Amino acid sequence: MLAATDGASQVLMRAQAVDAANSRQVKAEFIVSFLSFVDWPATKTGAPQGQLLVAILGDPDFAELVRRAATHRPVAGRSVVVQEVPNPEGARDAHLAFIGSSEAKRLPAILRSLATQPVLTVGDTDGFAHEGVAINLYTFDKRIRIEVNTTAAERAGLRLSSNLLRLARIVQ
Repeated sequence: MLAATDGASQVLMRAQAVDAANSRQVKAEFIVSFLSFVDWPATKTGAPQGQLLVAILGDPDFAELVRRAATHRPVAGRSVVVQEVPNPEGARDAHLAFIGSSEAKRLPAILRSLATQPVLTVGDTDGFAHEGVAINLYTFDKRIRIEVNTTAAERAGLRLSSNLLRLARIVQ
């Protein structure tokens, strides 16, 4: 397990009230924090050694927010690199793939394309976790919450930290 830094733990543990203006920035911070709570298989290749690759599908504006959240914030000594990708094949080498709401119609095809890869899929759209995305962010009571599809994570060969799972609503 990548060592969860105090900063990563704090981002996940604070159930902060958010408004629409800062909701996306908080979600970007969550994306970077999730990298600290996942074990990828030793066979994970693709990203250069010393880097954790985050692919963003369907939301270029969000990619910039994630880039800012990752700046000067290494995870277990590894730099976080954020790339916008036009298709799921571009996310196959990533450690984490964020799937924007604009990709809802293509979600089944995206998940099929990534099914054999150890990629943590993350979204922020109602129903995504039930459809097979490993982690979905949602807002309830003006707070950003986490739901986790443990079956999807296991299918990808990923181990999620019990600290993350304790904070999440588990869905299948």
